[in-house]
Amino acid sequence: MTMTTLLSSRFISLRFVHRTPCVFTSHCWQASLSTQTSSAHEASRNTAAETVTPVFQHALKFSDRVALKDRHGTYTYQGLFNSSNEFARQISESISGRVQERIAFLCHNDASYAITQWACWMSGQIAVPLTSQHPPALQEYYIRNCEASVLVTTADFVDVVEPLATKTNAKLLVLDEALRRQAMAPTPGTQISLFESGLSPEFYRDSDALIIYTSGTTGAPKGVVISHKNIQAQVSSLTEAWGWSQDDAILHVLPLHHIHGIVNVLLCSQASGARCVMLPKFDASVVWNHLLGKNVSNNEEINVFMAVPTIYVKLLEEYERMVAKDPSLQEHVYNTCSQKIRLMVSGSAPLPAPLFKRWEDVTGHKLLERFGMSETGMVLSNPLNGERKPGFVGTPLPGMEVQITRPGSESKYEILVHSSAAAGTTVLSKETTTGDLLVRGPNVFNGYWKMPEATKKEFTDECWFKTGDTAQYAEGAFKILGRSSVDIIKTGGYKVSALEIETHLLGHPDIIDCAVVGLPDNTWGQKVAVVIVTRGGKNIILLQLREWCKKRMALYAIPTMAKIVESIPKNALGKTNKKELIKKMFPETVKSQLD
Repeated sequence: MTMTTLLSSRFISLRFVHRTPCVFTSHCWQASLSTQTSSAHEASRNTAAETVTPVFQHALKFSDRVALKDRHGTYTYQGLFNSSNEFARQISESISGRVQERIAFLCHNDASYAITQWACWMSGQIAVPLTSQHPPALQEYYIRNCEASVLVTTADFVDVVEPLATKTNAKLLVLDEALRRQAMAPTPGTQISLFESGLSPEFYRDSDALIIYTSGTTGAPKGVVISHKNIQAQVSSLTEAWGWSQDDAILHVLPLHHIHGIVNVLLCSQASGARCVMLPKFDASVVWNHLLGKNVSNNEEINVFMAVPTIYVKLLEEYERMVAKDPSLQEHVYNTCSQKIRLMVSGSAPLPAPLFKRWEDVTGHKLLERFGMSETGMVLSNPLNGERKPGFVGTPLPGMEVQITRPGSESKYEILVHSSAAAGTTVLSKETTTGDLLVRGPNVFNGYWKMPEATKKEFTDECWFKTGDTAQYAEGAFKILGRSSVDIIKTGGYKVSALEIETHLLGHPDIIDCAVVGLPDNTWGQKVAVVIVTRGGKNIILLQLREWCKKRMALYAIPTMAKIVESIPKNALGKTNKKELIKKMFPETVKSQLD
């Protein structure tokens, strides 16, 4: 039995172990600072050198304010702080006071997640969030890859996590329900001061906070290492740009193992003293109730909403089913959303123009579209106040710089457009403003976990991060035209690797060759399709193939279309031209794009 019982709550001494910083990215950030000459950038440089305040320490400013509302009840900032501090001691004791250990955790979308995340940071550890959407094999990969010392979960997930702890030789800690309940009603007079929790300011300035796994073009998920300094830069940038305040209340319906749900929604609300209303999962009718303030308590009323395009599609489907035939209800929806909701944001996947327009017709809101990724946080955003155009992702957020480039001579690249929040945009090319998007700033990650060569490959010699996206500057704003590589598919707000899916499919006993592609889809952004060569020409039923895939990959990565062929065209190097394959195998998709 590997389950660890609740540990003693006494204070313990911590053995400090200094982290070896990512030399390449640290050098890059210093280099980027040295190239910024405006007074605004100078101020940004001075701020970056100051103390980093981890998010949990902001809670001390908001004490009795409601921080979170979940399916169980309501939690104040002080309540979450107290329970997190208690759990931090238990984590520290379980690893003999070491710091910067990786703590992988699987929790519901509720207060248990917030308590565990804060506890990891209070005890000086690196949080590695897992999701129940992934099969155990993928969860095991993450745990082994990051070399997690401890697995944290709740009683509901013990049956899933305990075998993983046994396989990976990690300690298992089960968050006691009593700690979560305690956070709902903190004992009067138990307020803890800043000096009784967390570690030194210097520790948070120099340490890592989070590892988020993402799929790259090589097919193997990579751990994106994000520091406390990165998080502070990301949160500060977004709270300034999007006008966050303690009067805000946001509805959280997103996964909590991606940057969108973690930083944009949860951490921004916590740093601002706002209220986060957290649903256990997305449900269109429940979301509409919150947007309209129907059958909800005062602590469940919201004025900010962020989601992926797929969620907005599902909400419109529910609207058509319940509201579209009743003019009085239509007017009620429009008036309520336009008057009571101050901000609605869409991200993680391209927002189709028809969806942008239909949502505006229904709610009066022009969705604020932005661009970011795990490695960089948010980079570009349409304005909080100002024109928002469908298909555009705005201009650089505070603290960020971007360039659009194209390959030049002697392995160099030509800068077509340069833009920063402080200095504005300069167009350097008279020919074109379309090319590869590069990013630089304090938001940018430390590197991929234990992959220095892969990290270095993603940066230019001048320390710009290569996003892998093709962008265009037009009409005073940036537009993302798509991935530079066709092997990254964005479906329902998730990025999936075609090569990773192919690797799994080639493990099927009846598949000898395959090519995975992304096809445009109004609901999901892209849908995953596969062209298959079977052993002996055997027929494969898609439904059966999907069932086989469920044991090996995330649900959103499983193909929804399949075509069987005798052979897949390849060049002399054994590579498939996937753009040509789509035209040949899915001509209806090409036609729909032209239409």
